[in-house]
Amino acid sequence: MNRKEKIEKEFKSYAKKVFKYIPKFVQIQLAKLYLVMIDKNVPSYKKAIAIGALTYFIMPIDGIPDILGPMGFSDDIAVVAAAIGVLTDLKTDEQANEFIKEYLES
Repeated sequence: MNRKEKIEKEFKSYAKKVFKYIPKFVQIQLAKLYLVMIDKNVPSYKKAIAIGALTYFIMPIDGIPDILGPMGFSDDIAVVAAAIGVLTDLKTDEQANEFIKEYLES
């Protein structure tokens, strides 16, 4: 299993557990990053940015441990915001919301 496949699998599992603690606007940004990562039409260097941000999100050890609840996600949100700043126009909120409903809220 390559890194992309591992992140793809772990993201869905982790997101189902923690999305209830994360504001909806952040959920949408995370879903956008995921959709960028799996899109075959997105250049590799942009996928690498999405993979890096998603990796940081699912890693249990980071700047502020996620075990601290909502406060623990503040550093993850900063990394996601930086990645979205670079990848801003690749996916829409509608695409992200559809993904969340289909794969993460079921």
